[in-house]
Amino acid sequence: MDRGWINSRLFSKAHLDGVTEFMNFVSERFSDDEEIPCPCRQCLNQAYGHKGLVQDHLYLHGMCSTYDKWIHHGEPSDVGINDNAVNLDGPIGFDEDVGMNVEEEGRDDDDDRLHEMVEDFYAAEQQEEGGGKQSMFAKEKCLKAKICRGQVKYPHKTGSRCYIAQAYVVKQKDKYKDAPPTAIDLFNELHCSSKTGLSEPVKEAIEQMKAIIAEPTEDGQDPKTATEAVLEILPKSKFLRNVGLEAPAPKKSATTAVHARVQELEAEVQAERQGSAALRCQIEYQQNQLEALTSKFEETEAANQKQQEELETLKKQGEETNSLLRRLLSLNKD
Repeated sequence: MDRGWINSRLFSKAHLDGVTEFMNFVSERFSDDEEIPCPCRQCLNQAYGHKGLVQDHLYLHGMCSTYDKWIHHGEPSDVGINDNAVNLDGPIGFDEDVGMNVEEEGRDDDDDRLHEMVEDFYAAEQQEEGGGKQSMFAKEKCLKAKICRGQVKYPHKTGSRCYIAQAYVVKQKDKYKDAPPTAIDLFNELHCSSKTGLSEPVKEAIEQMKAIIAEPTEDGQDPKTATEAVLEILPKSKFLRNVGLEAPAPKKSATTAVHARVQELEAEVQAERQGSAALRCQIEYQQNQLEALTSKFEETEAANQKQQEELETLKKQGEETNSLLRRLLSLNKD
């Protein structure tokens, strides 16, 4: 078994998993009332305490670096020992891995201060609580879990079983031999405690589900099933899937089908109207463009006509000038 975590950085994943491994090993061999040797780097198996205290010490100080064969805690002595282990039973830093040959001169004093702060906080908590058999860190986890459970509106009462497994057990009951349990029955069974019964939110949910089934229906429409009622009350829940029931596809009555067809036709008409409006806009735009081109063409034609008239006038003036010059020449000859 690999126990290299003993020299890993405090509160790293390897360290936390290793402490859990050790505590599971100890729990198989000692009862909760027994005090056991503490193998942390301060106690070195010389001091005894309840498992909770030992677990906290291992979190805070780390395990004795040479204690990789747990002979003081029931492990056989023939288990191999790491002969190359170095005695590094000083404090381990939160950012230090003793297996990486980190030089002491390179460590930051902030690490030691942080370690001292955690130890001071732990000591204060221990003094206030008066000590105990359960780890302070484990208490914190239990408290958080309790808060989370309190925020669940419909807490299941299946124990360690998952929904599908407990649903199978429920279906084997005598009262469901003739007819299988409905979705509402399963919701009731899986949320009912043998000690306290149903919680108030669960009772209200079941009443609402039954009220949905009892609602009067319109002509041609089937009443809602238990599965549909559960889905309506728990629209975002995975309860139906977890118990092996699929959410039903919405049923369509004749009235619903006609209404859906009317909506489709209205949508088509609206689309055609929008298409016609777009086509009209396009035609108007093209007409405006054509009018603009026609106006520009007319202006160009007028300019050409005026230019042609000016050329004709210049031509006549040139001819008159030439005629006058010829007369003058003829007079000079005479």
